[in-house]
Amino acid sequence: MPVPIKMTKRSLYNLICKSKIAVALPGSPHSELMIVRFVVTRGLQLIVTTLGDLANDYFFTNNNIAFVIGNDDNGTILYVGRIKK
Repeated sequence: MPVPIKMTKRSLYNLICKSKIAVALPGSPHSELMIVRFVVTRGLQLIVTTLGDLANDYFFTNNNIAFVIGNDDNGTILYVGRIKK
């Protein structure tokens, strides 16, 4: 079972920077899991892209999203929230 831990903004940024892909679930009724590429700003803003225009159109049809970011060595980060195109 996942154990939540407190992190500073800097340690969270450093952990996210170690990963370059994430698994995402767009918030539409017929969603499928997608692998997405992303970069993170020092302000913890995620800039996300999918593979191909068609996937981008599908991905951004709804503003709700869930991401799992991370790797085996450092744990994972779950983000549930809103996105904007």
